[in-house]
Amino acid sequence: MRDERRQAVQELEQERRGREETQRELEELRRQLQALREARESPQTLEEEPERADPNSATVESQEGAQRPWWRRVF
Repeated sequence: MRDERRQAVQELEQERRGREETQRELEELRRQLQALREARESPQTLEEEPERADPNSATVESQEGAQRPWWRRVF
């Protein structure tokens, strides 16, 4: 009976540690997603405020788009 209880406690502790690790990973992914969203919104802000943007920046950005990996253009 004691061995079964001890084993159950150990299994619960392993589950708790696994859940905590999953939560840490989830939080990290959320931070990365937020950073990607912010980076994605930044160029839009420049396009919305043309008086602040460099007149040649659109040309540079279009050239960069061709050189950047597809996943950078999407995100």
